[in-house]
Amino acid sequence: MATPPASLADWIAEAIGSTIESVGAPLAGASTATIWPIVASGQQLIVKVYDLGIDGVGADDVRRDAAAMRAAAEVGLVAPRLLATDDRGDRLGSPAIIMTRLRGHPRAHGRPEPTAWVDGLADTLIGVASARMPIEPLHQRRPWFALPVAAPLWASDPGPWRAMNEALANPIPTGPSGFIHRDFHQLNVLWDGAAPVGLVDWVNGCIGPIESDLACARMNIAVAEDGVDGFALADRFLGRCRDAGLAWHPLWDLEWLAGVDRLEPILNAAGFGARITLGGVQQVLERAVIRALAAAERWVD
Repeated sequence: MATPPASLADWIAEAIGSTIESVGAPLAGASTATIWPIVASGQQLIVKVYDLGIDGVGADDVRRDAAAMRAAAEVGLVAPRLLATDDRGDRLGSPAIIMTRLRGHPRAHGRPEPTAWVDGLADTLIGVASARMPIEPLHQRRPWFALPVAAPLWASDPGPWRAMNEALANPIPTGPSGFIHRDFHQLNVLWDGAAPVGLVDWVNGCIGPIESDLACARMNIAVAEDGVDGFALADRFLGRCRDAGLAWHPLWDLEWLAGVDRLEPILNAAGFGARITLGGVQQVLERAVIRALAAAERWVD
């Protein structure tokens, strides 16, 4: 079992003037950092430590996370509040960040009311899309892949992936840029009972098209449950967002699918009660490529 860094109490005291009262077990669901829930001087906190040894993850992530949280606070979004950073890892041995902890818990599935769940996720994204452009300097969104993208080894037919490369070779129709979360899915939306109350994990927050967040959410909704028509729920999500005026083109689903290099982040939903399997996720993603290609061919905006 993981143990908190020995110097954690000293850093909390020096950085924010608080005394640690308790440290809980690391929170599940994170794939790039260890997330420590802490109570210090009566305040619920999170200490996020990039100590998992993943290549390329660390100091830059702390700086991006901090900037995006400052931007979220600036434009009035409900997000953790930044308290302190250590991007060089001087205090805990790895780059780390201290933030407030939002109330609520993620809902990885829609049981027992999937339509209400999807509508809550859509309303949360609509709120992000409605926020003004922050003054806080943020980086511009870039794709998480380079063409051509190889078909995954588990693909039953590489043909759709070849067609995906052809479809993505030209610019995707895109709406105006704004402040986006960049990793918007159900594990990053917190709920208090039946209502979504906040959005966490802002490390990828940046300036870019809201279609990027929309596609990420749609594809994660599609794989949320074995035995449920996830595509119907994903299409409902899209419809609610489109009704609110959000821009869209089916090629954004392909753009998200092209950037999937690991399935572990998607499978994390199983730890929060989603009924998903590796084989089921693979099948849904393969179907998603085929559906997006067909939708792009017949799309009329």
